[in-house]
Amino acid sequence: MNNQQLLELLYQMSGHELMYREDERSWTNEGTPAWNAARIAEGLTDAAVIPFLHRLLEENSKEESFKRNIYFMLGKIGSNTGDSRVVDVLIERLDTETNKYTLSSILDQIAEQDKVPECTPIIKWIQDSRWLVRHSAIMALKKCNCEASETALLGVIMNSSDVNDLCYAMASLCEAGSARSIPHLLTRLEHDQGEVRSSVIRALDALGDSSHLPIFVEALKDPSPAVKSYAVTAIHHHGDERAIDAVCNRVKKMVNRKRKWASDDLILALDFLSRYKDDHHQIQNLILWIKTKKYDYLFDEEKQRVLSFS
Repeated sequence: MNNQQLLELLYQMSGHELMYREDERSWTNEGTPAWNAARIAEGLTDAAVIPFLHRLLEENSKEESFKRNIYFMLGKIGSNTGDSRVVDVLIERLDTETNKYTLSSILDQIAEQDKVPECTPIIKWIQDSRWLVRHSAIMALKKCNCEASETALLGVIMNSSDVNDLCYAMASLCEAGSARSIPHLLTRLEHDQGEVRSSVIRALDALGDSSHLPIFVEALKDPSPAVKSYAVTAIHHHGDERAIDAVCNRVKKMVNRKRKWASDDLILALDFLSRYKDDHHQIQNLILWIKTKKYDYLFDEEKQRVLSFS
């Protein structure tokens, strides 16, 4: 794609058309020229156009939506090719932009790159008063695998009262954190919002080990479905025979009534129990009960998993 074609694609991405979907009785941009152009941009792999896009940014300093399309395009080229020049351009432009949507767009694209070697230009934005910018900055730090980024994220966990700040910081720590984050995560385990507690369990799963199994088992009693879901995943990763009773009880509750949709939690729980099926009668009894009493409550993949115990 030459420079002129690239420019035309950027202008196509700027369209604001909507299409009405009769089947859903709603308006959407899916299938419009702008939507199709963005899908083309997502697949770009020609790193030779990076200098041209950089120049366009400098020449279109007042057209915010157009600049955001350029940042989107740069980000996709960077994530598709791993070219470090994209990160350099994005970091450089953080100090030139003031519009919150444009800043957020830059930070979102930084978060999609394979690696960000320098986190200092990002850290200052996690204190921004504009939540859109702040949250994007917190997520961008997940690609800065260094002590400074982890320290900054822990600062959010220790000091912020914003639920989304906390959840985004824990999500980033899943990639950028280390064992030293764990004591700080535990301070949020009793948070009154289930969304935060589930983020703690998810981060402990990523950063912890089997020594945290009692926490995961206890989390199966949490009133939040999300907490229980992440706890099952963590037990699947780190669990041993100590968790068998708790997982059996969780499975019983899940299959005791008809559900509207299949559950990955149930598949993971059954997979965990299958590791110990030959040596524990309560597992064998549970599977027999499901087959004879609750089999019709299962979805197809769940049925296949139960039948595999035979």
